[in-house]
Amino acid sequence: MGKSDKAAGAAEPATSPIGVAVLGLGNVGSEVVRIIEQTAPDLAARIGAPLELRTLYELSKVHACVSWYETPGLVSLEAALCGCALVVSEGGCTREYFGDDARYCRADDVSSIRDALYEALESPPSGDLRARISQRYTWEEAAAKTLEAYELATAKVGV
Repeated sequence: MGKSDKAAGAAEPATSPIGVAVLGLGNVGSEVVRIIEQTAPDLAARIGAPLELRTLYELSKVHACVSWYETPGLVSLEAALCGCALVVSEGGCTREYFGDDARYCRADDVSSIRDALYEALESPPSGDLRARISQRYTWEEAAAKTLEAYELATAKVGV
């Protein structure tokens, strides 16, 4: 959802489209865009290529990763680092990663998703989350935690 769309979208949501970029390969992405065009003609939808991720994140105000069960994954972490507000599912361990710095929704509830998206559009992204991701979720930290886990595992089996 475009950063430049926020002000116009808040003033005239029925006549000012909110842009949607769908990232997906093959028929899935095309099907999502088709459904958006049929059910929400006020949204401007397009398919983005994986190589466009950083640019799309930087141009977006909100990143939504809504699924039945989702680990936080790199996509939400990367989007938050690029300045996006986050909308994520309640399932999985998303609260452990994002705490109060994301909007949560239920994947089976369209109203919940819509409300979370509008809340995110109307709120600034979390600077605290961006700082926390920059400090905690680096490749160096991941490597150190992996080494720690291997050392613990091998100590227990006497290797």
